Amino acid sequence: MTADTRGTMIIRWIARIWGSLSLVFMLVFVVAHLWAAITGKGEPIGRFNSTSEMVSFIFFPVSIMI
Repeated sequence: MTADTRGTMIIRWIARIWGSLSLVFMLVFVVAHLWAAITGKGEPIGRFNSTSEMVSFIFFPVSIMI
């Protein structure tokens, strides 16, 4: 195994781990939001105050998780 191949493998594993941690982090926020909505302590599900909030929600957590 050459040094270039080994370095590439290390970078790929770091990217996989980092991506998995990011996904878990986003899922924690989504689950917490859903839990608050279900128990009645938060905002209702799917209710946005403005169009910019809806666009921000689509682009930040949803697109990252996809």
